[in-house]
Amino acid sequence: MEPSIRPGMKLLVLGLAALTGDPEPDALAGWYEMTSGRHALVTFGATGGMRLFDFEQPSFDVLVPGAKGFEWRRQKDAGEASLEFVRDQAGRVTGFGWSTTAGERGQARRDEAYGYAQAEVRFRSGEVELCGLLMLPRGGEKHPGAVVIQGSGDSDRDNVWAFSIANHLALAGVAVLLPDKRGCGQSQGAWKEVGFIELARDALAGLEVLAARTEVDARRIGLVGLSQGGWIAPLAARRDARVAFVASVSCAPVTVREQVLHELAQTVGKAGGQEAVDIALELMGMAFEFGKTGAGWEDYLVGVEAAPPALAGAFPTARDDWRWAWYGRVLDFDPLPLWKELAVPGFFALGAEDEHDNVLVSAGVARLTELGRPNVAWRVYPGSGHALEDPATGWIRRDFLDELARFASRRP
Repeated sequence: MEPSIRPGMKLLVLGLAALTGDPEPDALAGWYEMTSGRHALVTFGATGGMRLFDFEQPSFDVLVPGAKGFEWRRQKDAGEASLEFVRDQAGRVTGFGWSTTAGERGQARRDEAYGYAQAEVRFRSGEVELCGLLMLPRGGEKHPGAVVIQGSGDSDRDNVWAFSIANHLALAGVAVLLPDKRGCGQSQGAWKEVGFIELARDALAGLEVLAARTEVDARRIGLVGLSQGGWIAPLAARRDARVAFVASVSCAPVTVREQVLHELAQTVGKAGGQEAVDIALELMGMAFEFGKTGAGWEDYLVGVEAAPPALAGAFPTARDDWRWAWYGRVLDFDPLPLWKELAVPGFFALGAEDEHDNVLVSAGVARLTELGRPNVAWRVYPGSGHALEDPATGWIRRDFLDELARFASRRP
């Protein structure tokens, strides 16, 4: 069913065929049962082409068109393989067969009752056109919804961590929009040229996409911020009263300045010890000052050139580096006042071991405790780091995924 469109909103729902003129990808995308009870997903790649997500690895494999079928570029040491889709007499895709150079062969059956439906969507955030993957659970009831907000740096729907979290939510009955961050994948714009306000607007543009779907309960759409996205999510919620919940995954309620300094100290300390940490923190303070005021460039550059080997490449040395303007836009951002004002349910998921890597976990928990808001809950997962991995398997822990799904599915 096509979405209803809000006045003034431009929304295109399309698959890869609409981008390339090739009808094949739309017909190929979907769920396939590889063996009894084991499913894989063929989906649209963020930069074009098809991907196969194998949940046993887990990883995105690339399907490269060949003279006959596809070259199946499997991850890690799985070996070379080829894959060919099978059709019935009416031309409908019913499955695929595969074979490897090692002699392994298999057949997968298309399963249109499993999982969720998917489509690529293009939508606008101001003058920027964004793109993402829409995951719609099957069934006639209206579903809660969640917009995923990507983390720092380049990130799109081919990010295995982000995709796995979105996939689990969708399998649990939550309609999900997993976007390509602006300037990444098939989204236009440049995230390096904007601050958190613009990224919050992008998230709210994604909320419009879900709210326009008749399959989604517009009263139950929230935001799931991953890493840096955990700063952006409450900012977006403050700007739009329709946001029904806010989840912050691997992001503590501390300022950007505090977070950057903590992460720098952890990274440098492992490579160069406390002396290198002291030098790095001093240089970062000078970098912050230059980024904010434009003063102190020569002293900063002298310090960088004299820095120990452990700091090689850690600091920008060009005056036109994009980070200077970025520091000026976001450095003093503090999410705590936003959480104080938050009227809807909030949830923090933090890995205890992330304290020694990326995130100020203990300081974040102390601030949440002091905050004392009954609508804001948190969980610190022992033995897990930034990716909230299970210590036994090294992959995302199931108890976190289940708790996040329950939170996103709760009714007002």
